Amino acid sequence: MSLLEILAIPVRITLTVIVATYNFAATFLPFLPKIRPSITSGIHRSSSSHPSSRPASPELLASRFLIDFEESYGPVHPEFLPMGYASAVDKMKSELKFLLVYLHCEVHDNTESFCRLTLASQAFVDYLSAENVLVWAGDVRHSEAYQVSVGLSATTFPFLGLIALVNPPSGGTRPKLVKVIEGSVSSSDLISQLKAAIERHDLLMATLRAERAEMDSARRLRQQQDQAYAESLRRDQERESRLQEEREKEEREKQGKLQAIEKRKQLIEKRKLRRQRLQEQLPEEPQSGEVTRIQFRLPGGERKLRSFYLNDTVEVLYQFVETLDPLSLDTWDCNDDELEFPEGFEDDSQYDFTLVTPFPREEFTDLGKTIQEANLVNGNLIVEEK
Repeated sequence: MSLLEILAIPVRITLTVIVATYNFAATFLPFLPKIRPSITSGIHRSSSSHPSSRPASPELLASRFLIDFEESYGPVHPEFLPMGYASAVDKMKSELKFLLVYLHCEVHDNTESFCRLTLASQAFVDYLSAENVLVWAGDVRHSEAYQVSVGLSATTFPFLGLIALVNPPSGGTRPKLVKVIEGSVSSSDLISQLKAAIERHDLLMATLRAERAEMDSARRLRQQQDQAYAESLRRDQERESRLQEEREKEEREKQGKLQAIEKRKQLIEKRKLRRQRLQEQLPEEPQSGEVTRIQFRLPGGERKLRSFYLNDTVEVLYQFVETLDPLSLDTWDCNDDELEFPEGFEDDSQYDFTLVTPFPREEFTDLGKTIQEANLVNGNLIVEEK
């Protein structure tokens, strides 16, 4: 047993004697209310608690009150808010609803009948639910509810206080206690009093709710407009992005075509320059000496006849054919995307054709041999594209 519990023993004994004496006198004086023994047990519980224990949170006290209430009076009752008084006031301000405060005093004679016949009345519960009235309840034996009772000037129990939002002269809105119902009252009388009080102050609450609804509607409209604008902007951006991609693709294709045309021009021009150079380097056609005449049939069917020295190499034959423009480079259209160059065309050190004899077929690719070594004296050659 702690020192505090030892010091509390004389106090409990004194209170027990006082209560017993008072109740004994009340048996002869019926107008005096009797004091329930729970007051001493409550004092006992509070005095025996550990001095260093932390006070219970408002939420825990609200939960404890609900459990105790249902254990004593059953499950039918208003929907008590599971929070502290300050949170309940904030909720009624944010939701623009009336707040009904019930202060419970366990030791009062009228408490049990009021709880069983009035608070537990289905008609009263249904009325509060229909009017969307918030209900907060607390036991005055607990510190928070006791402070609320002091703030609301509660002197008689059971105590009910209706809180509404009002317009003070300074402007704005603030919660105010607009109706007090003290003592025992029937459920029908309680409903009538609350209905009258709510009707007197509901105009402002309805106006505030309408303003809130209008603001919410305007906010939702702005959100919808913002969403529609954002969606339209997104679609425009996507469309612009697709168009930009298409433009870039077209530009790439255009540049690719231009580059391909330019490349074809350069290659053809390079071959033309090579043909011109070969024409300048090619020896004149011999008229006498050890010579032979060779006939060439070009890819287009045209035939050319020319004399060569027997000791001229096969490459001289190729050079001569190259000067004849066997591929008709002058007719090539550089703007034709389907124009294809022969294999090895980019290498101007190679020839894009092969010299062959018709029968028996033989290709002459050894450019270092002489005409006599290649047995091409008075020969007939066909120019084949590679």
